[in-house]
Amino acid sequence: MDTSELDRLIVQNLEDLDAVVHRTHAIEKVIWKHIGDAGRGWAHQHGWRASPAEDEDECWVAPPAWQARGRDFWFEVHWGPGDEDTGAPGEPWFSLCRLAGVGGGRLCLWLRWNGLRPGDWKAAAVPRMDEIRDAGFRLSDGRLVPYLDCTPQPGAVAQGLAEGDLSVAYAHLRDAFDAAARAVATFDPILKKAAR
Repeated sequence: MDTSELDRLIVQNLEDLDAVVHRTHAIEKVIWKHIGDAGRGWAHQHGWRASPAEDEDECWVAPPAWQARGRDFWFEVHWGPGDEDTGAPGEPWFSLCRLAGVGGGRLCLWLRWNGLRPGDWKAAAVPRMDEIRDAGFRLSDGRLVPYLDCTPQPGAVAQGLAEGDLSVAYAHLRDAFDAAARAVATFDPILKKAAR
């Protein structure tokens, strides 16, 4: 495929493209702040722990028992399954694509842990996969890590930015936190078994 005309247009408009990329990063910060604030607000209302405000580009929540006595389990907002943020074909280049649910980008709430070997997790989870799915979670290919898709609807983030209110765009995230809270009883015995 000949890209000479496209290349010419890019170079001719490089100054504008550079400004767009800088603004893209600024918008990502605004969105991550909203997501983090939403996670902390939800966690406070439910007596859970959450990522601190200084963690500007992450959001996690956990029931207190999951962060005690050497246990380290939590639910974390991150990209969709198969997206390793490497720039590989099929992955969005900009994080904003993931945060806005455009260009193939997805945003999910993942069950995460420290100190569990993948084989131990699989051995504990496989017999209870129906329960995990009944709790509304999907399982990633291969590693069988549970997640909830909370990708905003296309256009919702742009509308929220224009209106100065992202709460409607990220309503799926609050729903995911609620589903995660309901699923703690499902995950507790699985995590305990995997941690032995």
